[in-house]
Amino acid sequence: MIKKDDNGKWKADIQIGHDGKRYRKTFRTKAEAVRWEAYIRAQHAKTPEWNPAKTDRRHLSELIDTWYTLHGANLKDGAHRKKVLTKVCSDLGNPRATDVTGEQFQLYRANAGIGANTLNHHLAYLKAVFNELIRLDNWPHANPLAKVRPLKLDEPQLSYLTHDQIRQLMEALATRRPPCDNNHQNLFEHWRTMVRSRNADSRTGDALSHYIRARKAAKRGLCLSAKHYTTKLHQPEGRCLGQHTISSQTP
Repeated sequence: MIKKDDNGKWKADIQIGHDGKRYRKTFRTKAEAVRWEAYIRAQHAKTPEWNPAKTDRRHLSELIDTWYTLHGANLKDGAHRKKVLTKVCSDLGNPRATDVTGEQFQLYRANAGIGANTLNHHLAYLKAVFNELIRLDNWPHANPLAKVRPLKLDEPQLSYLTHDQIRQLMEALATRRPPCDNNHQNLFEHWRTMVRSRNADSRTGDALSHYIRARKAAKRGLCLSAKHYTTKLHQPEGRCLGQHTISSQTP
């Protein structure tokens, strides 16, 4: 409603809807008041603030299912992730997705009774669900876990084989069935790390350098003697690795 006050100015008094917000403003001319009223009503019709989208009532489990269908099924470890996410969702009580909060996850983390590294995986997987659905325009809100930080992990201290342990290892390799390739036995003698025999058996020459990049890009040093600084390796089944130079310092 627009009306003229006793002081000669024009007052616009607008209420959006029966119980909606009320707007009031005074103008010098009636034309200004009319234009402002039309602007307010137009904003109400098109702006999400005054015309909110339908409430998303999906539960967290439904978001996980949607994520798996649209994205997770294409991941190499997608089935494993979904299994982990389903368990986490159950432990959280399968809340509505809109009710998930960072504090809720932190409380779950504090009482889960499992390792920090595993909990960090749970956080990363759950964050990824929201991030991917946001990217696909399937989730209209922000990621509720965006500000939750992963737990800090202590880097484990590297341990090395003693000379006695190396001798025991070589004796075990000598009696192993099927027998270990001689070239790999020679290489074992000069490795001072707790390398797994199955990893050594499958190690290719181009993977041997001053550092071997393991899982999570962790660096692992290799100490080789001068005798094996340049090593010609042959693997079983006739796979020749050729001449490879090992860039490593002599102990």
